[in-house]
Amino acid sequence: MGEIKYMRGNQAAAEAGRMARIQFMGAYPIPPSAEIMESISTFIRDGQLKAGFIEADGEDSAQASCFTAACSGLRVMNATSSQGLALMHQILHLFSGSRMPMVMVIGNRSLFAPHAMLCEHTDSISQRDTGWLQLYCETIQELFDTIIQGYKISENPEIRLPIMVCQDGYWLTHSLERVDVPTQEEVDAFLPPYKPSEADYIKPGGLSIFTSFGVFDNWFTEFRYQEDVAKTKALQVIEDVDREFGRHFGRHYGGLLSPYMVEGAEVIMIGMGSMMATTRYAIDVLRSAGKKVGMIKIRSFRPFPSDKLAEIVATSNARMVVVAEKTHVGALFDEVRSSLYGLNKCPGILGFVVGLNGRDVDPYNVIDLFEQGFENIGNPSLPRRPQIYFVRKRD
Repeated sequence: MGEIKYMRGNQAAAEAGRMARIQFMGAYPIPPSAEIMESISTFIRDGQLKAGFIEADGEDSAQASCFTAACSGLRVMNATSSQGLALMHQILHLFSGSRMPMVMVIGNRSLFAPHAMLCEHTDSISQRDTGWLQLYCETIQELFDTIIQGYKISENPEIRLPIMVCQDGYWLTHSLERVDVPTQEEVDAFLPPYKPSEADYIKPGGLSIFTSFGVFDNWFTEFRYQEDVAKTKALQVIEDVDREFGRHFGRHYGGLLSPYMVEGAEVIMIGMGSMMATTRYAIDVLRSAGKKVGMIKIRSFRPFPSDKLAEIVATSNARMVVVAEKTHVGALFDEVRSSLYGLNKCPGILGFVVGLNGRDVDPYNVIDLFEQGFENIGNPSLPRRPQIYFVRKRD
């Protein structure tokens, strides 16, 4: 039996890393993720964790040290946010292209300019094409559990790709929630020690790019093909690991996505992150008033669960889908439109940009978005891009 603790998201992330028995962290502190690195270094100082730790001179150097550790066969963790993640960009490609597993916790924070400190998803979304897997968490409990799951996904011999586990900055990183923390023995039973394959990482012709530097023929396309195959396989592995986690610990998160009240819903909202807790509450209120609404929480943005999403929407017979996302680039909107394209009865798709730089998304906002969805059912001229919701304008 584990114990119940009240933890901030950053504390839960560090505790999950400790219980996953990470062996190295490369760190450069940046808000709102800095507390994760501080906690890991404290665990190491106090003898609660045996791991290497480097505080580098910048986020790119920190991630480069993680890469070196991963090449040595260690279980690696890092954490960052905003401009720090952007600075790592070149090293992110090195990780995925070299098929090195690790978990990096993202405290989602706006990119500037203008100067910004609060939450949105643009920092991680802007790295969507680096080859990293990306999972988004609604609660601190889900964050803790997803980090444990993340190592099992990333280190799977069929996958061997790095993974970002994303928590909304300040909404989760600095909020206090109840967390069911398992025992170390329970975590060890679910997540065994990492043992990389010598054949993949040392012997010529193996999975890693480092085994093929001596090959004169151009095998770049073949490496990219293997990476693409791994991303496709990850769709099933993420589902399998979440189900296995549920059998071990009694809770799971739907794998790739999580539908709520979609049966018979006329309007379905699709989104990611902590905002979905508010959406779930708003749906309960609207359902009690006779409104046929539901939601689908996207947990895996990379790989994106296109087929599963399309199947759920098709069987729901929804007439309108409202996409609400915390990024101004319309990335989730584009993925949803692409996924639903070609359905025999494709619902209308209406997109909204919400919550930029931590602007609150309360139940009244969610209800308003649902109402706009109802008002636009049958509208043949829906906007082709998401609309920025609630903009203050000069007269």
